Amino acid sequence: MHTVGGVRDRAAMCTGAGSAPAVAQEAIRRVAWARSGSVTVPGALLRNRGLRFVSREIAIAPERLDTPFTNALGQRRPLRMPVAHGEGAFYADEATLDELERDGQVLFRYVDPVTGAVAGGEEDRANPNGSLRAIAGVMNAAGNVAGLMPHPETAVEAVLGSDDGLGIIASFVASADARERSSGPALVGAR
Repeated sequence: MHTVGGVRDRAAMCTGAGSAPAVAQEAIRRVAWARSGSVTVPGALLRNRGLRFVSREIAIAPERLDTPFTNALGQRRPLRMPVAHGEGAFYADEATLDELERDGQVLFRYVDPVTGAVAGGEEDRANPNGSLRAIAGVMNAAGNVAGLMPHPETAVEAVLGSDDGLGIIASFVASADARERSSGPALVGAR
């Protein structure tokens, strides 16, 4: 799971000053608002349905457009992203799933790439890994840490198939900039 502003980030493995992954890494560092709540997200990623590695293009769509991770997306539409993982099935118990839904903590769902309809269940091809309720991204209760599968930094160059991840990255870059202008940079782990 790609944890923005907190626990893990795959962009740290990417290098190249000025590259989209490097920009994403800087934004991830700056948006780490650890002092305002939990730096973990609810749920877990389990082995994919059928225990198979999945490598193909999928589509996700935002549930909300008013978060630090989605505010630059403009509209709810399918975002094309590549996936390449063996452990991407989002899981949480029913009570946690209900709480995530009730509290608006579901950020993205797997959707049909053409119609934008939410994947019909764990067996729907639009839900590549069998995630419960087709959940592709969640955030913590404070709204400052997100966990996503797929990784938006893998969809930042149209020539490579999709640049739909740029809207997600632009969202947290803009949010980090706004926070820094209003109160200075956040310190990771500060209390």
